Amino acid sequence: VRREVYDLMTFWMDRGVDGWRMDVIGSISKYVDFPDYETDDSRPYVVGRYHSNGPRLHEFIQEMNREVLSRYNCMTVGEANGSDVEEAKKYTDPSRHELNMIFTFEHMDIDTKQHSPNGKWQMKPFDPIALKKTMTRWQTALMNVGWNTLYFENHDQPRVISRWGNDRELRKQCAKAFATVLHGMKGTPFIYQGEEIGMTNSEMPLEMYDDLEIKNAYRELVIENKTMTEEDFRKAVAKKGRDHARTPMQWDDGKHAGFTAGEPWMAVNPRYQEINVKESLADEDSIFYYYQKLIGLRKQNKVIVYGDYRLLLEDDPQFFAYTREYQGEKLLVAVNLSEEKALFHAPPELLEDKWDVLLSNYARERLDISGRIDMEPYEAFMAISQAKDSTS
Repeated sequence: VRREVYDLMTFWMDRGVDGWRMDVIGSISKYVDFPDYETDDSRPYVVGRYHSNGPRLHEFIQEMNREVLSRYNCMTVGEANGSDVEEAKKYTDPSRHELNMIFTFEHMDIDTKQHSPNGKWQMKPFDPIALKKTMTRWQTALMNVGWNTLYFENHDQPRVISRWGNDRELRKQCAKAFATVLHGMKGTPFIYQGEEIGMTNSEMPLEMYDDLEIKNAYRELVIENKTMTEEDFRKAVAKKGRDHARTPMQWDDGKHAGFTAGEPWMAVNPRYQEINVKESLADEDSIFYYYQKLIGLRKQNKVIVYGDYRLLLEDDPQFFAYTREYQGEKLLVAVNLSEEKALFHAPPELLEDKWDVLLSNYARERLDISGRIDMEPYEAFMAISQAKDSTS
């Protein structure tokens, strides 16, 4: 089977494919003694340590690299289910000759109550402190060993501004804020279709969802086991259902949002007349153009690519702030992840430098760090400083 897979990969690499996103790659090695899970809770089945990171996993990936990947100039990213930071180092340490990076999931579970029989649908409130501590752990662990993926949305995740933010009154500010959090970090940002125009979760009754995960969970949790009420399940799906990322791309304000002249497989998000590519391109202050600026900054400033990461204000419930430092340059990223105005109390070490604003979602042009900065709801900025003793 492995040989057949390598032949298929070679076929496509020879035709110019640039790389591979490897679905559930962490499960390709099985525990062939087929051990049973032991659990004391009420879950009817368990997904855990025996589902991934099997005994020959890294042997197989190194073989794949040797037989195919190393022969081409390609990019590789693995969907590494069940991986912690130590496992991620094995995947991404260049000296091990495996993959460039992996998708991790820990930060996507911060709004889930763990070990519940209701799985991902048993929600808890968004916790900015948990988000920044989780993402910081990955930033720190892989800083000089491997490489991170940076994402909030994909085909298996809902729209981040609907899940953790304000997708109504502060939609544009909120979308730019979450984008700023990611694009200032070390790693490769992944932008999911529609994220760059601020698409939101859709508004659908339960019967209109097409995802088998939702249908099966409804039958099991609401109808059969009765561990959730229909109302609680509906609220959870409205926040976390995968179909929110699978509605047709919103190109314009015409029929079916310009996606097709026929009938799409799912109904277009009803907000398509307000949120679409045409509108974004016509608005100089749009989310789309903000993403372009973020990408431009990453190409222009080595500190964003290579700089060491350090979290600031670790236990602050509103701010996600951090610095990056490389060859005498410092980058400051500060984001107010709340709907309230807030005071950013700058740590003393930031007061020693002069900061120039690179980008702000509130058009902040000056940055006077004198101990505190008044910041608006979902305000975000990036600023850069040249250290006094820098010769670079």
